[in-house]
Amino acid sequence: MPPNESTVGDWRGDLVESLEARPGVALEVSDGGVTVIQENTRTTIEEQTVAGRDGGQHRALRLETVLRGNLAMPGSARTRAFQLNPRNAIGALTGSPGGRSSAREGLSLVSRVCIDREVPWHPTGRQLTCLVALEAGTALFDRPPAANRQLNRAGLGVWRNGIQSIAGVDPQAWRVTRRSADSLTALPVGEAIPPGARASLFVGAGIAAIGPGFEFVLQLPGAIDDAAALAEQCEALNALECQVATGAPHIGAWSASEQGGCRYQVRVPARFGRRLPDLPRQLLETAADRTTTALALLAGEDRGG
Repeated sequence: MPPNESTVGDWRGDLVESLEARPGVALEVSDGGVTVIQENTRTTIEEQTVAGRDGGQHRALRLETVLRGNLAMPGSARTRAFQLNPRNAIGALTGSPGGRSSAREGLSLVSRVCIDREVPWHPTGRQLTCLVALEAGTALFDRPPAANRQLNRAGLGVWRNGIQSIAGVDPQAWRVTRRSADSLTALPVGEAIPPGARASLFVGAGIAAIGPGFEFVLQLPGAIDDAAALAEQCEALNALECQVATGAPHIGAWSASEQGGCRYQVRVPARFGRRLPDLPRQLLETAADRTTTALALLAGEDRGG
């Protein structure tokens, strides 16, 4: 039996049920997966198995989004790391490691949602998959949709309450260093994590590219002066996210920070708040594993299992 068989069930049927009535969305279903077609994007969802840092095998859904029509993205790793992924919201714009051929260099946004005990298909995995299918890449060329104030207020309220309920210390995962009504800053905890790693969570009305919503940023320690080398590091980290299960869904992107380091960033519109109430905690809980795995790669070590 494939890993985590009991947690997924008929994921194709569930996605069709969730997405078929959405305005502006068309679906193609096959034995290989589901394709979600919107005005500017085409997202293919397929099942795969990925190795975990725990040594086991994890069932996952791989989502690859390509741009439709006359839209195109540059194939430069430096452009992706310094310009495009920093203002992206969902999905990692990658080169050939994420795409299926060199001809698609620079044109794919790749995400991965593992399905296991920590991320059960009902309801978390299904909602995360719907989030990526509907939102990947849209922040790169679409304005935020017209505000639904009631829905936005409800979503922001759910996430604010969630952030406030996060404990100040989890000995195995984080230590909170600052907290306000709308934000939280914490240090990922782990023997292999040096000083300087930092996770930031923010809920508010003015998040770049998406408007009201939730933002998560994981900053790795250190900086590098060589822009080309930094861009290649971000490319390698985005490729690693689809190869190794760290307990965290890969729904965001690694990019270059203003300080010259690597950061992982996710921005989710407020209208998803009630569907994904535990997303802030989930991203924080898995920040230490994501940090450890990323630093191991950058140090030239293979700890993927």
